[in-house]
Amino acid sequence: MRAGTRTRFAAVMAAALSATTLIAVGPAQAGPNAWTQLSSGGTLTNIDEPSVARVGKSLHVVWREAAADQKESLRSRVVSGNGVAGTTIGTVVSGWDGLVENPAIVASGGKPVVVFAGLRPGWQGQLKSATYDGASWAEGADVLAQDNSAYTGYGTAATDDAGTVVVGTNGSGGAVFVNKGVPPAAADVMTDQPGSQIDLALARDRATGQVWSAWHNLSNPTDAIGVKGLAVQPVYPAVGARTKAPGSTDAAGNSVLPDRRIALAARDAADGGVWVAYAVGYPTAQTIRVWKVGTSSAQTLRVGGNIRYISLSAAPGGRMWLSWYDQNAKVLHATRSNPAVTAFGAIRTIVPPVRRGGETTVWNATSDGALGPLDLVVSAQTGTGGNTIQVWHNQILAALSVKVAPVAVTAANGGAVTITVTDAGVPVPGATVAVLGRLYQSDSAGAVRIVVARRSAVGLKRIAASRAGYFPGAAALRVT
Repeated sequence: MRAGTRTRFAAVMAAALSATTLIAVGPAQAGPNAWTQLSSGGTLTNIDEPSVARVGKSLHVVWREAAADQKESLRSRVVSGNGVAGTTIGTVVSGWDGLVENPAIVASGGKPVVVFAGLRPGWQGQLKSATYDGASWAEGADVLAQDNSAYTGYGTAATDDAGTVVVGTNGSGGAVFVNKGVPPAAADVMTDQPGSQIDLALARDRATGQVWSAWHNLSNPTDAIGVKGLAVQPVYPAVGARTKAPGSTDAAGNSVLPDRRIALAARDAADGGVWVAYAVGYPTAQTIRVWKVGTSSAQTLRVGGNIRYISLSAAPGGRMWLSWYDQNAKVLHATRSNPAVTAFGAIRTIVPPVRRGGETTVWNATSDGALGPLDLVVSAQTGTGGNTIQVWHNQILAALSVKVAPVAVTAANGGAVTITVTDAGVPVPGATVAVLGRLYQSDSAGAVRIVVARRSAVGLKRIAASRAGYFPGAAALRVT
């Protein structure tokens, strides 16, 4: 059990606050490439995982926090499509003796639904939900799964299946429990197996309707198929065979432990597909694999550093956003794929929220890329003392890549040079390219062709490319 996960068990629950409680936090804060603090006042721990769901253009963020009386609540805040945070913090539920540190939120039936488990008199650990109607949150009365160990388990997950919520938990008895409907129409789907399962995730293939589960198995020496490491399994409409994610352990069966819900996401395209991203390497992971579950298709990114808190989310046109935290350099990174998810573009580096009297540490990260840019949400410790771990948001634009060929020309002869602007290998027409004191527009192939005059000055010439909706890209041309 992760340290500090469940330490507070009050005997009697105080009178619950109204589910319509709103906390005013001042004027909305904007925008792309700027951090906004979403939480305010409550105490978060280093294991609290924010969760996000897109409903229309609005991003709903939910997290757990504790009050001074040790009672726990789930809070929420809405971020608009242009990256501006709303001016109030909502209360999903409050006054609980204990709540799971990783509530799940999903868009279902055009509304955000939060799935969680907790402890209070009369409620002893089953999954349940709360729904937002645009003005306030309402706690549901129904049990979402028959398993009673959701609160003491190691993961909470949810996805939407054509307007019906599918929920799951890593139960404390060495099994993964998944159920569908509110209330569930049948008993839990239980994928019983040896070992300890943690950090469950669920995603639905938009082409086939198949719901996939993914989790990390800490140890299973008696499992005949050897699914130690990251496992995936179809669960609805039919339960299928478990499969081990390729490379999720080394030859000796070792792997770095996941530290948040597994990065499992459905691709937003007519031909569908569900993808999972995970760290590869032991004892320090410096590689990320992005695998289309149930296939041989995968991309491997050797990014170095010390990889933590991987997140994967769908973007328009079949693209996928990938983000992670480098614990060594203490920076975040993000990159967006091409529409086929066969290549990733330029990697953005994002400095975490500003330090406040101490070094910033990121403890968890999640994301949503449904509108094109990446909405990145982290819990970060930005100083020393109490209440220094808070939830933050930033909206990140995909970066342009700029390639120059040839990379060098001689000053004596000059010569023709082609500059190409791409987004994960896809040509970007209409980009403004600045080079040698002049501005050009890229053509339908993303290209600009220039001629370097004879007797040009020797040196390294900077090339800059920009276009609305992108982070600028740059390259260099050498004149020798």
